[in-house]
Amino acid sequence: MKKRIVTIIIIAAAFSLTLAAYGCGSSGKSSGGGGGIPAGGGTGGGGGGTGGGNIGGGTATISDGSSFPTVQDMYDYINATRQSYMHHDRWKGMPWEGDYHNNITWPSSHSWSDSLADQAQADADRLAGGGGGSPKGMPARFSQGMYIDGLGAANYQVTGLEKDGVQHDFLHKSGTARMAIHYYDPGEGPVLRQIGIGAADTGNGSTYWILLYGE
Repeated sequence: MKKRIVTIIIIAAAFSLTLAAYGCGSSGKSSGGGGGIPAGGGTGGGGGGTGGGNIGGGTATISDGSSFPTVQDMYDYINATRQSYMHHDRWKGMPWEGDYHNNITWPSSHSWSDSLADQAQADADRLAGGGGGSPKGMPARFSQGMYIDGLGAANYQVTGLEKDGVQHDFLHKSGTARMAIHYYDPGEGPVLRQIGIGAADTGNGSTYWILLYGE
């Protein structure tokens, strides 16, 4: 009888640790570097896939201290991490202000779009230039400076300012990033299957990153 009780306790403890590893996160400010989920490219189903295009072959510039040395690295990480969270409930709305749901409409990975990348890069260059105003959209809670634009629209944009030596706003360790990127899916409206990424070095140890999703 004692052996059975000990076994049940061990199983319960292991299950609790598993849930904690994946959990929804109570704060978007946990520390860390380049993330624990390996980048592996987008091979998921549901209309996703890697797609063609010249990933990062435009005018992107990235600070030497970035967690992601190339646009390709960022693209691979975003797709691999989204695939790893397909078991999780979806999120709609602004981070920490919306709701969880179970209606999966967006794919498990997003195809590359040169057109979206050009638009994302133009906006990143505007911000890094210093005279182009504020990021598009609304600021996200519990972030280093993430902005979100186009909730439920045909184009959805996430902007983040990565400061060298500070956790990137897009890392899965951030609850805000998980809600805004890694399991974001409005569950209705346009189904966005493509992505373009822009990056622009500010020249002072920071990089503006922009994820732009489209149909």
